[in-house]
Amino acid sequence: MREKIKHIAREHKFKLILAALVLAAILGIGLVSLNRYPIITVNGSPVSANRFWRNYQGALKYYENARKNLPAEQAPTSTPSGIEMQAEVLTQMVEAELISQGAQKEIGKDLDFLVQNKISRYENNQSLAQAANTLYGMTYKEFQDEVMVPQAEKEILAGRFYMSGDNFEEWFAKLKKDASVNIFSKGFRWDGERVRPN
Repeated sequence: MREKIKHIAREHKFKLILAALVLAAILGIGLVSLNRYPIITVNGSPVSANRFWRNYQGALKYYENARKNLPAEQAPTSTPSGIEMQAEVLTQMVEAELISQGAQKEIGKDLDFLVQNKISRYENNQSLAQAANTLYGMTYKEFQDEVMVPQAEKEILAGRFYMSGDNFEEWFAKLKKDASVNIFSKGFRWDGERVRPN
């Protein structure tokens, strides 16, 4: 049986390679059209272009709304340039991924329960859902995934460090410095603290 399979594979090697290439091309086109391709990896974990653009659009909308609606003394005096804003959003995404990885390592299987417990009190809060849409242009689910969950993970992790007498900020600075961050764009680089434009 094994010999028969080897014989078929040898006979149809070209067809198999062609089929694999066609399948890879179809998957690649699908990923690109949905912005599902990775634009950055953090210690090997990919962050998709789709997620980046959602956060970037949210940041742009926030600045626009803050300048229009906040009192002059609270409103930002200027909006960062597009490239600066993109670098800031990428930095926040790298930090969120590092916090998530660190929280998984430090807290383990209880993390999901603790996060859900922390954010569940806001689930039926219509004013928060409306504010997420008005301020960031995000659905409540997107706001939860991109803002609330990372913040909850950070608070839980910082709380654990505080209770054990360790310094969270020092740990986080070392984590960022030691992180393996690959940005698939020549326009940006990770310097061990943040993403910077080239």
